[in-house]
Amino acid sequence: MSVVEKKTLDYTVDFPKLPDAPSATSTSSNVPSGAWTGSAQPAIKSSVVTEAFKLSAEERASHGGIGRPFGGPASEEQQKCNQIAQKTGTKIELNEAKDQSITILITGKQKNVEDARTRLVRELQTQATVRLEIPKEYHSFIIGKQGSKLHQLEQKFLCRIHMPNREEKSDVIRIVGPNEFIVEAAKQIKAIGDEMAKQKTENLNIPRSFYPWIRGVNNEKLDDLIHRTGVKINIPPIQANNETIIISGEREGVDAAVAEINHIYQEKKESVVSFEITVKKAQHRFIIGRKRTGLDEIFRETETIVEMPSEENDSNKIVLRGPKDKIGDAAGAVYQRASSIIAAEVPFQEWMRRHLIGPRGANLQNLVPHQENLRLDFEEGLIYIEGPPEEVLQAKQKLSKEITRLGNEFCSEVMHVAPSLHRHIIGKSGSVVNKLKEDFDVQIFVPNESLKSDLIRLEGKKENVEKVREQIADLVDKQQKRQQPPQTLNNNIQNNNTQNGVKSKMEQPTDVEVREQLEVDPKHHRHFIVRGAEVLREIQSQCGNCQISFPKQETGESTVIIRGFKENVENAKKRILAIVEDLEAYTTTQLDVDPKHHRHFILRGAEVLRDIQSNCGNIQISFPKQETGESTVVLRGHKDHVEAAKKRILAIVEELDSLVQEQLEVDPKHHRHFILRSAKVLRDIQNKCGNIQISFPKQETGESTVVLRGHKDHVEAAKKRILAIVEELDSLVQEELDIDPKHHRHFISRGAKVLREIQTACGNCQISFPKQDSGEALVILRGKKEHVEAAKEKIFAIIEELDFLSEFVLRSQQHTRREPSPPPSKQDNQNVEITGAPWQLDSLEQFPTIGNGPAPTSTVQKPVAPLGGQACWGKQR
Repeated sequence: MSVVEKKTLDYTVDFPKLPDAPSATSTSSNVPSGAWTGSAQPAIKSSVVTEAFKLSAEERASHGGIGRPFGGPASEEQQKCNQIAQKTGTKIELNEAKDQSITILITGKQKNVEDARTRLVRELQTQATVRLEIPKEYHSFIIGKQGSKLHQLEQKFLCRIHMPNREEKSDVIRIVGPNEFIVEAAKQIKAIGDEMAKQKTENLNIPRSFYPWIRGVNNEKLDDLIHRTGVKINIPPIQANNETIIISGEREGVDAAVAEINHIYQEKKESVVSFEITVKKAQHRFIIGRKRTGLDEIFRETETIVEMPSEENDSNKIVLRGPKDKIGDAAGAVYQRASSIIAAEVPFQEWMRRHLIGPRGANLQNLVPHQENLRLDFEEGLIYIEGPPEEVLQAKQKLSKEITRLGNEFCSEVMHVAPSLHRHIIGKSGSVVNKLKEDFDVQIFVPNESLKSDLIRLEGKKENVEKVREQIADLVDKQQKRQQPPQTLNNNIQNNNTQNGVKSKMEQPTDVEVREQLEVDPKHHRHFIVRGAEVLREIQSQCGNCQISFPKQETGESTVIIRGFKENVENAKKRILAIVEDLEAYTTTQLDVDPKHHRHFILRGAEVLRDIQSNCGNIQISFPKQETGESTVVLRGHKDHVEAAKKRILAIVEELDSLVQEQLEVDPKHHRHFILRSAKVLRDIQNKCGNIQISFPKQETGESTVVLRGHKDHVEAAKKRILAIVEELDSLVQEELDIDPKHHRHFISRGAKVLREIQTACGNCQISFPKQDSGEALVILRGKKEHVEAAKEKIFAIIEELDFLSEFVLRSQQHTRREPSPPPSKQDNQNVEITGAPWQLDSLEQFPTIGNGPAPTSTVQKPVAPLGGQACWGKQR
């Protein structure tokens, strides 16, 4: 009779819900889509999935069934499923068919379900084992970063892959899992091993100085080599410490790349030479070119590397490294580039900038039409031109000519008008200012009201600017008169006006704008206009922002024009004349100072130099750069201050000349004595010997030379003190004592009180005890012989006393024991009664006191106390 397999249906899956009927009142004709009308995908996909798989009877590792007898334990398979479900956070159900096959249903999150399925296959399915021999150097490629690749293989083929440990010398990889899966896993692992067998990695140790020839210009050679051989080539960057080039890829490509790189290295090693040339620092950037194009061009043409000094280095030296037969061509190319580009500067007034450039650069393009090879930069008061010599000269001539024309025909002036009157100059919707601009072709710049500035700038032709200036001055004058209250003789009205905050015309200052000329020697002009006209702006701010115009430097004129209110002009004039008078008193003096002394002045942040400057009117003192070797020091300032600084510098130099330097040989074993405890001994010598410099060599060098530098007398005194200390150190002796560690604590406890007393009494000799927990017995004494002997005697005396006390206490704690008496005969015991025996105690009072206290009165003979009259335990007899 055949058994019909029972089929189980899920009501919610096999019988979905029918759609609801549309409402009778609804006007919509759309029917909601459901299971019967073609179900739509849910808006949000569920994160929980269910996966089922089946294992046949042959594939099952265990055939004990999954049933559970009443009251008995679960089957082995069920237990494994429960453990895996708990570890992976899934729900696992088993169902065994009559043919001994099992169906497994896993429910949970996708990632957890996959993990559970892998574990179940490993545990429940029949396992087989495959062994592969793969060279150990390829194992890392199978494992992957942090084991990622190995984990992927195990998940994919539902197996476990056992790799040998690094310590093991075995190459065998063991794969355990279902038969059909482990075969596929073995194939893939073998494929990885075969692929790696075709790969090769080579390390080449080549000095970094040869890397440019291997790389080529912009890595052109290196990229070509990589493209031809198909390998990876890693060349360390300049800042790296190593010089190892790593080449990896297929064997043939790696071998070809290694051969080519070695050929380049050997060839350049034999042919490359170095050559040094001198080019002015200012021309270096022309050699370099934009983005190093100049250097790349020279290298491409001559295979020569041009090594330029850094920007911080002021050296003019350039080093060429290249083949012997091409280095001459490289030097010529460097000189050609240095001279093929020049730079020039053209000064201009800032207001001319927009006239020179024009709208969208139109004026500049007309002045200098061909700018492809030129670089034009407008900086504050300067036009910087860079390019080929001929083009630079042409551009400079045209720009200078245009600047001269603008200076002759145009001008820029500033008027001082109270901010409250600016709106009258502008007019309604700018009507007044716009009319002035149109009528006179003059640019009028009125500051924003929020700035509260009284400066109005006029730019245009000189005659037109003067006319506009007069027009604005008249307008301002009219507005001021309108704002002034009428003069009256009525005291009451005057009082009322005064109380209301309105001043009479007679009380107002008579501010009249004037123009004055002042003759100032052109050599002093720079003082006013240098550093962004700092001095000039300070005078203007303190003198009512009056306008002060200095002539152009190249004209050589001396006339300075001051415009503004009369009082402000007078104040500015006085300030300028006072500064000029002070400048006249300025002088420049040159002083020859031996270059070996320059370092003393500029060392420690120029501490000495700044001290001289602060005490001598902050004059300018310029020392030449150290690498030049020049001796001229320039002093500039008021002649009295310069003279004072000169005297101080000469006095310091004279003192420095009196300094001497001596070397002293001191055994390195004594150096520690001088530099220990923050160099206390050394600093004491320096303080008592004029703060001379004393330099001890570093301890790790093992050198013995000590350098003393300072005044001759001070150096001699310090030398004597050091030699005396060394002589004293040489006279010291060292002894070692073997002292039982149990006594160490007595010396070093309570803040080493006993030890310090011994040291104080014995010439402060050094006594070193070992660490308490070390268990060592060696104690070291170091000092003068007589002091060491005295300390030694004291230590032994203390130890002898400690031993005696220890023995005394030990003996005092021991009980006196009597020899046992022979047992009495029976006849003797018949009429004998023993009472008060130690074992018949019935009260604590029968215990005697410990010590020398009086014993209770008794007729029984007392035993002899062991020591000091101390009694034994028990009742006295």
